[in-house]
Amino acid sequence: MSCWRHWLMALPIPLPAVIVALLVGPAFAATPLLIAGSSTVKPVANAWQLSASLASQYDITLEGGGSSNGARRVCLPRDDPEHVNIGDMSRNWKSSEAVLLDDGYTYECLSTKIRVTQIIVGVDGLAVVVAKNSAAHNCLLLLGGLTLAQLRWMFSDWSDAELLADGLDMSSVVPNDNNNGIKEWSDLNTECSAVPVNPYGAGDQSGTYDFFGEVALCKNCFGQKAGYPPEGFPFCNSSLIHTLESYSNMTDIEHFIENERPNNCYMPSEVDEKILQWIEADTGGIGYFGFAYYSLYAALLTVAPIAGDKQKGVQDTLDAKISPSSYSITDGSYSVFRRMLYMNVDNEAWNVSRSFFDFGFSDEGQTLVAGVGYVTVNANLRNKMGQRISEQGNDQADYVPVQPERCWNGTELKAVPYINQFGREKVEYSCEACEAGKYKRLNTPTQCILCGEGSYTEAAGLSECSFCSPGSSAEEGSAGCSLCEVNTATNAPGQGSCTPCSAGFEAQAEGATDCSRCSQGTYRSENESQCSPCPAGMTTKFEAATNPLDCVCAAGSYLPVQGIACKSCPEGMACDIGTSMDNYNHDLQAEMYNIPLLLPGFSSSVSDPLNVFKCLNAGNCPGGRPGSCAFGLTDTACSRCPDGQSLKRGQCQACDATGILWMALGIPGLMAGLTTMHVAVNWPMIKGNKAMMTAV
Repeated sequence: MSCWRHWLMALPIPLPAVIVALLVGPAFAATPLLIAGSSTVKPVANAWQLSASLASQYDITLEGGGSSNGARRVCLPRDDPEHVNIGDMSRNWKSSEAVLLDDGYTYECLSTKIRVTQIIVGVDGLAVVVAKNSAAHNCLLLLGGLTLAQLRWMFSDWSDAELLADGLDMSSVVPNDNNNGIKEWSDLNTECSAVPVNPYGAGDQSGTYDFFGEVALCKNCFGQKAGYPPEGFPFCNSSLIHTLESYSNMTDIEHFIENERPNNCYMPSEVDEKILQWIEADTGGIGYFGFAYYSLYAALLTVAPIAGDKQKGVQDTLDAKISPSSYSITDGSYSVFRRMLYMNVDNEAWNVSRSFFDFGFSDEGQTLVAGVGYVTVNANLRNKMGQRISEQGNDQADYVPVQPERCWNGTELKAVPYINQFGREKVEYSCEACEAGKYKRLNTPTQCILCGEGSYTEAAGLSECSFCSPGSSAEEGSAGCSLCEVNTATNAPGQGSCTPCSAGFEAQAEGATDCSRCSQGTYRSENESQCSPCPAGMTTKFEAATNPLDCVCAAGSYLPVQGIACKSCPEGMACDIGTSMDNYNHDLQAEMYNIPLLLPGFSSSVSDPLNVFKCLNAGNCPGGRPGSCAFGLTDTACSRCPDGQSLKRGQCQACDATGILWMALGIPGLMAGLTTMHVAVNWPMIKGNKAMMTAV
């Protein structure tokens, strides 16, 4: 048996594992290993399983179905007959399939919580191709390549107007567009043939389909991310697709494309061989393959150099046009359609998968990767993959704190640090209602904002602040409005503070919208709580008085010199509001100073203004300020002309000589008579502290 084993292992052509097992016997029964998924990764798995090193060890079941199928089947329950140990993918995981954990390479299936380890097994590039010697081939040679903007125009279901609105320079992308509604190669250049541009490619279960769509189209639109208009391929009618897929004879395929295929719509297939046949049969056809598959049929296809310009056409772009090759993919210069190839291992299947990957990352295994047309991982990445294989599943992988894509209006993003069960610092994100006093309008994962001065939110979770009504105010970040305090007010909504009442004004109730004037007879300084009344007998000349000094005697009274209490106005005099004898020392002609004034028919002297006399001849006493007499008269009760004058024709005038003599002789007798008459007729009447007497 030992000789048989060594002979089988030495065969130059590896035998299928099942044949080896039959030949060597039950002692060498192969380990079952189930693999399914991407047709792009399948050649790598197939090359490894056919190697002499693994043929006797494994009974491998290898199936395709696309990346989505690989993701689905490795995530199925382990007792499901379709569950596989390894899911092959030519794209990364979608958020709808699994969640990436914090080590960056362990994924947890959403449907079953099965955890898988992602292993990068090679690097691939997509090749955009047309048939050799076709009309598309001739146009590509003329153009020298295509830009991503032109690929988008060819493969998008958006109209030219929508592409223009999204930033494409359509005059550069299709400079020769004849606006006939058909996408033609001649739209790109006048010397290209006027044949329809007919796109072909992978089906929607393929990772190649997703990868090409994300690069060539608007990534978020193709991924149908919230807030973005959807964009996809312009699929042909499904019945036509099924009809074309049913044909295997090139004659039938050519007849269908020439006579039944609609212009410009996308014809997909999960089988690369089908896509190859369709492109060969269509002179205006264009499609894409993984570079390894293209390499197998390079003699039949022309590959398009691609520039990464997403706005302009190839004749205007400044970006380099790069063709895919093992060198340009390795050095990264062909970055536009460069991608990683993955095998995802169920963490419970490492006991059966370990040897498979140990071989795959040996020198021999990496040579096989290059042999099927892919670029091997570099030394650094190869070392990292070796660590993952040795680890056989990271038991301490934990969830990555994922910040929500949106927090609805009225809620804000909260980040709470914590230590997980493995002693690592983590952050828990959540959306929580805005506190009272805050708001948020947008559905974004951002913080709530404090309500501005004069506005508020009285409850949590609000998206708008309300304005305070007149008579109230609020500081920034308030959960409610406060009524204006006593002696403050505001008459406008949305105020951050109430305005203090000025001196002379008051607001005695809370919530005032205006301050009221202090009434006449009251006053208020800024430091006083309310308007205060003037002392008894006093008032103010105006409303809104601000000082006790504004209090003056009321009409009909006056304030004595340096007095503190008002007295009644003397008889025969009039006292206006604010009359004060303290004003008497001022210029008597200055009418701004109120003093007691004589009524008509009364007189008093300047030196003794409050000693009032009633004039017998009222016409001599016009009233007014003390000392006021008519006709130039003077003395008590305006009874005589000044010395050296006599009353002539109703006016005191200078005396002549005769008059002076008669005056000298008669004055003594006249004075004696007047005195006797005065005493006999009048007796003093007391008014205040002064006497008023009637004068002749």
